[in-house]
This record gives sequence, structure tokens and C-alpha cells, in this order.
Amino acid sequence: MILFLPLVANAQNKAYISKLVTTDRLTVEYIDFGGEGTHIINIQGAHNFFDESSDEPFIVETNNNWINFCQSFSDKYHVLAPLNRGFGQTDDAPENWSVKSQVEDLISFMDYLKIEKAFFFGKGPAAKNMLYLSENYPERVLGIVFVQAMMVFTDIKDSIAAEYKYYDEVKSYESSEFKKFKPSSNKEVFRPRIFSDSILKINNPTLYFFHEKYDNRTLWQGRIERFIQRVEKNPNYDWTSYSKSNEVNSYFKELASDKKRMKYIQEYFENNNPYPQMNSAIRRAYGNHLVQFNESNDNSDSWWTLIENVYIPVMKGFFYINDVKE
Repeated sequence: MILFLPLVANAQNKAYISKLVTTDRLTVEYIDFGGEGTHIINIQGAHNFFDESSDEPFIVETNNNWINFCQSFSDKYHVLAPLNRGFGQTDDAPENWSVKSQVEDLISFMDYLKIEKAFFFGKGPAAKNMLYLSENYPERVLGIVFVQAMMVFTDIKDSIAAEYKYYDEVKSYESSEFKKFKPSSNKEVFRPRIFSDSILKINNPTLYFFHEKYDNRTLWQGRIERFIQRVEKNPNYDWTSYSKSNEVNSYFKELASDKKRMKYIQEYFENNNPYPQMNSAIRRAYGNHLVQFNESNDNSDSWWTLIENVYIPVMKGFFYINDVKE
């Protein structure tokens, strides 16, 4: 049984419908943009772009841009966006939730809706789910699109670096992004099979948007660098206004006063960067099925302009070429 929830309008006054289904694994909320024909499924990354509980202007704008992004494909395809566990009205995440579990949730969602194959696209850490999907369920995939991919996370075996990631990610999201955010406490470090298996080949058509400056290092390398620059630029910064959480503010205030610890965290992430090996494995495993699009030279002055001028037209061409009718 599919439960229809209230109609929600996006920034362009085009509607989507929020629905609930209960599969053999979980109850999942998903966003249905309508449309007919081949399914395109948006895989959620770190954010729920359909959560309206934040009053942060940047987040509201980002959410609207992503909604318009998904909406842009519904003229020729049926676009769906299931929400991960812990978000919206989807079931909460258990302690042992993993990339494998997330993909099994997705497969059960597809099975319930009788979707045999689909195109998949996602931003950031959604890349891990799509990579696992193409490694283990290639028969369910028509094509994969990686947007600003975060393929793997650094193996954070160091307590000081792990603490920084915790406050910069989980606690910051909890305090300033979404009032309904319920993160999983799972500390799994995902390692795809292609990372160590030099023989494995993946034959799914794949589009990979990459940036020459950012795609050879982890998110945390960039974040600690920007934090250090903030401290150096304004050593008297009022950390009580950094976020809506006193706990987060106290942590970063203390870190800002400890140059040795900041440098230690920066060097740890630099010395434990899996991206060069990961990018090499991607090119080898996907071979001629991989199309890489360099977005480094795009001069867009906003996220939406990048979506409108680069992602949408390139992705439409990719979907058109690989839309194999059964």
C-alpha cells in the first residue's frame, strides 16, 4: 500500500508528492516527481533536500535548487527520490547500518514498486551507495551519475582526527542543518571491491563529473584547511556565534587556540588520503563504460547555475543515449 502525503511545491511552483511505502525491510518516505517512462532514482547523500525544517537561507536555497534539479528530468522520465533511514518519515537507522544495508533498502524499495532497472544519480557520499550498487547489483542499473562524488572516507584511526570529524559533521548537522536530522552512530569505513580487486570490471554506463582541484582529496582535508584559514584571518573570532550549539562552539573555540592540534589534524588527513588510489581504481574498473566530464573550467557563480548549465544538459544526453527499452 502506498500512502500519499501532502503536496509540496518547490521554488518554481512545480509540485511533487511525498509518499510512504512499507517494503519487506522498512517503511520509506520517497519523493515522486511524476513523469512517465524509464525511472531515474536520486540517491540521497548527506542531506535531505526535501526537509523544510531548517531556517538557514543557504540551506533553503540549496534545497530548492536540488528540487528543481530533480524536477528537470520529469518531462521524459519518472523521477523518484527515496529518503535514507533517519530522515523524514523513513524508519530510523539501526546501529549496524552500513552501505550494504542502504543498498539492500534501495533494492527492496525498487522491488516493491516493481522497478526492474533504473538510472541513478546522487551527490557527495551517495557515490558509495551507487558504487556498491554497480558492483553487486549491475543487473538493476541502466546507468550511474556521480555528482561531486565522495567515494570513500579517510580511515580515521586517530582519536584527535576522529573527534574533529565528529564535531564538524554529525554535531554541526544536528545543530544547524535540520531539526529532524537523526544520524546513525555507525562508524563503518566503506571500501569498495574495486579498491583492492584489480581484476573486477563494471559494465554499467557511468557518468562522472570531476573537478581537478577537489577530486584528489577528501572533504576533511578541505574543511580543516578552511578552518585554519579562518583562525589565521580572524584570531579574535566570536566562536559563540559559530553554530546554534554551545557544545560545537566550545569545541571549535578550544581547537582555534591550539595551533599544534590544528596542524596535527591537517597532516593526518593529508597522510591518509585514499582518493588517488580510488580514482585510479574507478578508471580501471569502469574502463570504456566511464564518461568523465571535467567541470573544472566552469565559471558558474552559483550552485544552480552549475546545475542548469552543466549537470542538466550533460545528464540529459547521457540518459538519452543509455535509455535501453526492454
